[in-house]
Amino acid sequence: MQVEMSKRADEALPLSDWELRLLLNKLAVRKFYARSTYGRRLTYYSHRMNQYNLRKAIIDRKTFIFVNKYIRQQDDQAMTEAIQNQRAMLVGRKPTVPSAHPISVR
Repeated sequence: MQVEMSKRADEALPLSDWELRLLLNKLAVRKFYARSTYGRRLTYYSHRMNQYNLRKAIIDRKTFIFVNKYIRQQDDQAMTEAIQNQRAMLVGRKPTVPSAHPISVR
């Protein structure tokens, strides 16, 4: 930055942190870009998405692992119960988990 600033004919100085923050706030208010902060710590910016789509993308990103883990656990539990019922039926006993559905592959 120092090299580039020294080449300028107008001898401009770099913006301070506060000036830069104020400028970014003004641009966000004028909707030049979307900005959203997660957990008072991480701020995401996008010039391609509106505010709603940016927030949705952040939520999808932050919950992706949890949602997939939860779905996998539910699928595993359903398959275990279906296998238990299938084994019980094969030996002529009542299903061990009556509420379980037959095995189905998505």
